[in-house]
Amino acid sequence: MRGRRAVLPQKGWKSDEEQADAVALKVTLRLEDAVSYSFDLTRAAGPSRMRAQIVSAVASHCASESGWRRVSSVSHGKRGVSSWLRWIDEVNLQRPEHPILELSQVTALDVVAFRRHLREDVSAFTKRPLSASSARGFAVAVNSVLLQSQELHQTTHNEVRKRIGDAPRPLVRVARYSPDEFREIRNSARRVFSAAHHRIVTSVAEMEGHGAAEATGRANALREVLRTGVPSSNQGYRELHAFAYPNVSKSRARRWLFLTAEELLAAAVLIACRRGLNLAPMALAHRPYEHEKGVVQLDLDKPRRGPDRFWPEIVPDEEPSELDPGDATTLVMIEEATQPARDHLALVGAPTERLLVWWSNSSRQPLLGLAKPRTAAWLPGGVILSFPRLRRSVPGKGVAKEPTDHDVVTYLRYTRTDPIALAQQQLEGAKGIQDARDRARSELHIKILRNRDAPAQNDAVIANCSNPEENPRTKTPCTLGFFSFLSCLECGNAATSVRLLPAQLATIYVLEQFRSSLDGKAWEQRFARSYYTLTAMVERHSATEVSDAEKLVAQHMPRVMAGLRMEAPR
Repeated sequence: MRGRRAVLPQKGWKSDEEQADAVALKVTLRLEDAVSYSFDLTRAAGPSRMRAQIVSAVASHCASESGWRRVSSVSHGKRGVSSWLRWIDEVNLQRPEHPILELSQVTALDVVAFRRHLREDVSAFTKRPLSASSARGFAVAVNSVLLQSQELHQTTHNEVRKRIGDAPRPLVRVARYSPDEFREIRNSARRVFSAAHHRIVTSVAEMEGHGAAEATGRANALREVLRTGVPSSNQGYRELHAFAYPNVSKSRARRWLFLTAEELLAAAVLIACRRGLNLAPMALAHRPYEHEKGVVQLDLDKPRRGPDRFWPEIVPDEEPSELDPGDATTLVMIEEATQPARDHLALVGAPTERLLVWWSNSSRQPLLGLAKPRTAAWLPGGVILSFPRLRRSVPGKGVAKEPTDHDVVTYLRYTRTDPIALAQQQLEGAKGIQDARDRARSELHIKILRNRDAPAQNDAVIANCSNPEENPRTKTPCTLGFFSFLSCLECGNAATSVRLLPAQLATIYVLEQFRSSLDGKAWEQRFARSYYTLTAMVERHSATEVSDAEKLVAQHMPRVMAGLRMEAPR
């Protein structure tokens, strides 16, 4: 008995594995803090065609203006992408008849379902449910990659473009170091870095001080390290005290010309202690430009600032001493200590102008920026290094008294998380309010009249006018009594009485509402003087008069609101 004919695949069909071989599942990225970084999805979950599309999309994203620039960003993005691919596999297991094998098959509903899944997902690292911020971060990372794909359907593309709501950021108090702790950290960092700087500049001088014909073995070994990263022979290792039979130590050989991780950390700590900078601008800073002796320019970059991410900082030496060189000299010393690393990168075809460059024990070439800060042997006993704490501890530079280095929202967040800065701001705010009230009291010229002495027909919301027919400034009949009634407080014709107290209290309450909704500067410029003048006027009445007036405030609120909004009441 003959069976059914076998169902053969279409001509040109290839297995998933064959297709994986035909496309790239990894790409090498050039990032701001890594000359070459491999984004590899070879062993990731998910269909191979989709992985290949994602790898291509990641490459496009990193090359775009708003793309990932640093290893930390790419690493976080990869975790988000991996979560997406694992979820795709789960979906395909649940509906094998309609699998999602490539991005063109992803629907808007799939995107929504993935976001919902993230709230219930478990971290591959902690084995615990993702936090709200992590779930949002993964969703944003996946969106960034998907938007780079040309295969995505338009309706899916529209869903991906939708903004994901911001996750609440908990406020975490950041305590400053005590003056003694700050001084110990700074002095320890200075000792470590000064020793490293002396070692490197001495080695460079030895390397450059000999011609080819009279070069010493040690000078030749140093030149080999500069060119290739290692000596070419055991003898070269011996010259650099990096040979212990039968083993050689690449790290010992390299340290004559390159900073170690702990030494670079010490350099970063010195910058933070002097300039009050956080990690991001330091990691991306270019080597300083020297305007004149003792004055340098440090070009800084803070990506989160958006269009205003780049800014130059002029750094002078302020009161330098033999034991404690100034800020500019310290930056020049850091540049000198890291110059061999830049020279090596230039020789191997990866030039950079970045200031902070170092060579780890496990890397093939120098690294840019900072390793994730951890403890260091040179730190004073019992001290745990925290850059947020460090920069807040810098006198007059960490969290400034004015939001010059940050937008208002960021500045307020920094202030709210710093108990000392918060106390200072509260004290200064209270003093400012008190000064404004005192000034309003001293400058108040509006006289209080008895109700019978202030004709009701001359009332203008919050003041009584002695002569509505002649404005003291214009010498013409006054027309400001309703739509600009706050201007009455500055008029020589103005007077007040108990009858006007409820409207005055209503105005104070409305201005207080405006204060919570308006930009601080706008409120100060437009309403602050009137507010403090009104409060000074109210203070001149007895407690009984104020208490009685408060019972009538509600009936005056619509009129006051209409006037302040430049709207006539119906």
